[in-house]
Amino acid sequence: MRILTYLSAAVFVLFASAGEIQAGMVEFEFTSTVSSSSISGVSGGDLVTINLLADNGNVGLISQTWTVADLITGGLNAGSYFQTYIDGWFQSAGDVIFTTDVGGNLTSSTFYGSTYSVNHTDSFGTGPEVYLYSDGAQDLFGNVALFETTDTLDNWTVETVSTAVPEPTSMALLGLASLGGLGVRLRQRRKAKNAQAAA
Repeated sequence: MRILTYLSAAVFVLFASAGEIQAGMVEFEFTSTVSSSSISGVSGGDLVTINLLADNGNVGLISQTWTVADLITGGLNAGSYFQTYIDGWFQSAGDVIFTTDVGGNLTSSTFYGSTYSVNHTDSFGTGPEVYLYSDGAQDLFGNVALFETTDTLDNWTVETVSTAVPEPTSMALLGLASLGGLGVRLRQRRKAKNAQAAA
């Protein structure tokens, strides 16, 4: 009887956890055009995109704020050139850089780029010279590319990033398989007890 109680509790936990919603990451994307560049692989007229991955611990886009501390990674692509960042943001950790309204639309953007960090990487290597401005970028060798438009709200978009969450059906199948395994084990133990009693 005790075993059935444990099994019932296990099935309940499996179904309950299948319905849980995980905190959602979001991606902010900035798009503009390169106005001039001395960086190899980047030319005037090239599209430039900056992508920032962030997680403020909440789900969805409705009436949210994200601070510098919520940033996880960032990257820039222009022409055949790229930059990546995992730290070294320009602003303080508590500074709010993005907000959305009740419709999930961006209402403010105050992201100003990065500071020098030994962890910044670009197409040519890793080092503190790799730098992102609000209106341009600098490569490992100190060459610069400038953007036609600076950090304005119109240049930014935001969307949720889907994370793999097990479907309730998958969780139910896993629970049934676990129950089946427990049933086989109990049957084997009962047989062993009966064999010992008969001996």
